[in-house]
Amino acid sequence: VSPTSGTTPNTGTFNITVRANPTGLTVQTYNGSITIAGTGTATGSTIVNVTFAVSAPVPTITKVTNGASFATGAVSPGELISIFANTTNPIGPTPAVSLSSTTCPSPCTNVSTTMGGVQVEFLPQGVYAPLLYVSAMQINAVVPYEVQTAGGSVSAEVKYLGQASNAFILQTTTTAPGIFTTNGGTGTAAMNQYDASGNFQGQNSGSNPASPGWVLVLYVTGEGAIPAAVDGSVTSSITVKPLVGAPTVLIDNLPATVAYYGEAYGIVSGVMQVNVQIPTGIRTSQADTISLTIGGNTSQNGVTISVAPVTLSTPGNMAGSWQFTAQSSIFGLSFSVTGKIAQIENDVSGQLEITGTPCATSAAFNGTVSGTSALTMNLNENGQVVVFSGTLASDGNSASGTYSAPSGGCTNGDKGTWSGQRVSTGN
Repeated sequence: VSPTSGTTPNTGTFNITVRANPTGLTVQTYNGSITIAGTGTATGSTIVNVTFAVSAPVPTITKVTNGASFATGAVSPGELISIFANTTNPIGPTPAVSLSSTTCPSPCTNVSTTMGGVQVEFLPQGVYAPLLYVSAMQINAVVPYEVQTAGGSVSAEVKYLGQASNAFILQTTTTAPGIFTTNGGTGTAAMNQYDASGNFQGQNSGSNPASPGWVLVLYVTGEGAIPAAVDGSVTSSITVKPLVGAPTVLIDNLPATVAYYGEAYGIVSGVMQVNVQIPTGIRTSQADTISLTIGGNTSQNGVTISVAPVTLSTPGNMAGSWQFTAQSSIFGLSFSVTGKIAQIENDVSGQLEITGTPCATSAAFNGTVSGTSALTMNLNENGQVVVFSGTLASDGNSASGTYSAPSGGCTNGDKGTWSGQRVSTGN
């Protein structure tokens, strides 16, 4: 109140200014009173009633997008969406409030439809959306599953500080898939990866690329209705699948195998997990495109995975003249094999001379060197194939292993060990 004291004129009026601090007050009308009392010889008092209203800018929705792709368009039941506003007409509080152990205490089984004084209502059903994040300029919410009965369109209204926003009209669709990424709807998909043996290999990125045959774990929203849907329910089973059926995935425009799909365990209903195997034949050493189609609708453009260069192992080189010694564990005899080995890529072949065995004095053979060291040679001794298997040394100059022969005939199930040395190189 200003002034707080003074002398009134004998006639006319006397102005008093009243100011109120609205900090912490909600939007409504407040009533109060001011008592003016005389001092000294001026006696008596009077009461002046005052009224003031606390108001706020009307919240205004400017845009609604898919919560993963940030693309505008029709919305589907259960889809995670982002609602946007400008700075002059905020739709939520400052600072922001997000889903946490405070807003959804453990065990969090159902996400609330009220957060930070904000609600989002879908009309005409009058159903409120589960809320994941609220701030002055953005709200992340889940489209209620009830919109599937609304027909071709619904409207969304934000309620904040006792005021309702504009009714933002949205078209509806069965599915509206969006892949979650690490960069606001484009770029590398937000996904974990596992190698061909099932070992966890971290999150896919340019510095941590995947390889063909690996499995990627994608997260998608907009997959549409699910059985026995409950708005805001946190998924507690790995068997909940979209009613429209399985998705298909393309990587570098090639079909990829979907190993698993279903609502993501431990996350609010409306987020789907998809495990997909990277196909062979894709381009490597680059970022390849990835897209997902479900219910006839396809995810956003511009989503990629990082793929490592293919490392081809150079086969061990056996080309040259060799001398082998073998020791039978069945008949107790030892024999030697000498000859020249030719090699083309992984394939080896040649004609070998044999001494010390009554079964053959020479044998044609063929075989392979797998990777850099695994060796298999098949010796044809007068129609009987004796299999020599073993390991080629890293320098390619020696080898050793075991052999076995078929039953019957001269070799009669013989088996034993062998070793060899290269005495010269070249085909």
